[in-house]
Amino acid sequence: MALFPWSKNKTPALPGPSAELPWTLTVGVDPGTCSDPTWQQVEEGLYGLNQEQDSFLILEQQDPQNPNAYWFIQCAVARMGPDQGRYSVEVGFPGAGGGELWVHLVSDAGQAAAYFSAAYQHRKIDFTGFEKEEL
Repeated sequence: MALFPWSKNKTPALPGPSAELPWTLTVGVDPGTCSDPTWQQVEEGLYGLNQEQDSFLILEQQDPQNPNAYWFIQCAVARMGPDQGRYSVEVGFPGAGGGELWVHLVSDAGQAAAYFSAAYQHRKIDFTGFEKEEL
């Protein structure tokens, strides 16, 4: 028996974004993207999210030499249902068995911005509270 039984349920070490690859930012349904955005642009996009249709933000990177080497973090505000008004933060990357998507609901843009800031600064993201979704 483990001394601390909850330690068995630690979130696995998951890959983070690359410090060598540039970011691409997409906000809303506008097909245009911003290459190599500033943190201010990312933050403005996050704080501009609302419950309107197609209000989302995606910060992503992909290795131009390897289309299977990608990493993204995205956010949208739930429009209806029991999570209405909450922010869904999703992180995706290639895993051992294919693409992985990890999802976490937070209550406001400030909490979502903390995850985006960690990704943007190439720091390790704490996946505590995230749930893995099947792709």
